[in-house]
Amino acid sequence: MEDEAEEIYICAKNRLSVEEIFSVEKTGADPVVLGRLIRHQALIGIIKETNKNEFLVSKTTKNLSVPEMQAGLYSCPTFQGLPGFLAEWKYKSPKGLANTSFNTAWKTEKPIWQWIHESPKYTTYFNRFMYSQRSNTKNCFSLLPITEECKDWPSTSSVFVDIGGGTGQKCATTKETFPNLKGKIILQDLPAVTAEAKLSQDIDVIPYDFFTPQPIKESVYSIDPLLPRDYVHRNPGPKNYYPRASMHDHSDDECLKILQNIVDAMAKDSTPASG
Repeated sequence: MEDEAEEIYICAKNRLSVEEIFSVEKTGADPVVLGRLIRHQALIGIIKETNKNEFLVSKTTKNLSVPEMQAGLYSCPTFQGLPGFLAEWKYKSPKGLANTSFNTAWKTEKPIWQWIHESPKYTTYFNRFMYSQRSNTKNCFSLLPITEECKDWPSTSSVFVDIGGGTGQKCATTKETFPNLKGKIILQDLPAVTAEAKLSQDIDVIPYDFFTPQPIKESVYSIDPLLPRDYVHRNPGPKNYYPRASMHDHSDDECLKILQNIVDAMAKDSTPASG
């Protein structure tokens, strides 16, 4: 898909006629049919028609030539089926992750995340699109004084746990933006997602389902069991838990369960950051 996108982008830098597009792309399509399709795309703004049967790249064309944007197009059947799905439900809120427009469009009874993660190709498409979608958005640390808040944080404890953080772009951004930040930076997501994370070795990657108890938390232990209890060692829990862009996929009850797992793991030093 990346090679195809690059070829289309190069071809679209100059004005091209239908015949030239037909010749360059070698689609095997009937030029008459190709012309009809291209003119319709010009009508809705995907490309520009500069003269009769002559076309030029538009801003939308450039965006669609990016592999990450192309990956997002694989979700189109879900949106195309949404009007019919809502009409069938008489515009009432459906219950559960396995009862959505996605299930109708893709003809599956599996919840969306299970279906995606059992399909390696679509896992890659999804991760690629989410990386692009999140790459230019701010996180909570652009609004919070993290340097001041964490200046005395111990390097042996976790300073930032990105829950459901995809392939880790926010972890990488945090590391780049605050290179002197003490403490561990941790990425958490489902195994099929974290398997595609390509991060520096100083960022920990931990497969995790946020419907289960949060494993990254405060630990208290004694170096010597014979010592008095006052001598126990305390390793603080994470300073910041970051469940960004996770709740909108779930019902209120499911969101409460996700948040409760964070609350149960939080120590007095922790902050439930969100953005």
